[in-house]
Amino acid sequence: MTAFVLPSVNNDNLISALAAKKEEINSQISSLKAQIMRLTGGLSHIDATINLLSGADNIKAAKAKPNRIFKPSECKTAILDTLRKSGSKMDTKSIAIAVAKTKSIDSTPSFQNAIVGCLRTLEGRNLVKVVGKEGTMYLWEIV
Repeated sequence: MTAFVLPSVNNDNLISALAAKKEEINSQISSLKAQIMRLTGGLSHIDATINLLSGADNIKAAKAKPNRIFKPSECKTAILDTLRKSGSKMDTKSIAIAVAKTKSIDSTPSFQNAIVGCLRTLEGRNLVKVVGKEGTMYLWEIV
């Protein structure tokens, strides 16, 4: 048996030519994938427009479910109860801590923001008022 021997070819030139061809094909594939994505997006928009104009799809805006700490009116009632029981003016942080204690939860910054919002609502309804300031905290009392 005789072994098959390839004629002498410069492998470096062949390898570089094949690598260049591979890069060219990869570039074409990437370009075509990007074009497919653009066309698919355009097709989706056309489908949505057809559905909208034909009335086949009544699109409604998604409503975010609110992350409620309190039930309706629960915050206002808790604040007014806290101020009534104290019998004197209280700062915002003390009110938040007292209300959190009655709900058996931690007084987090989002909880404190909810308390401030409720206090401002109650102030707008002339149920509580700011009677001073202690440091950076407002002092509140029932009207």
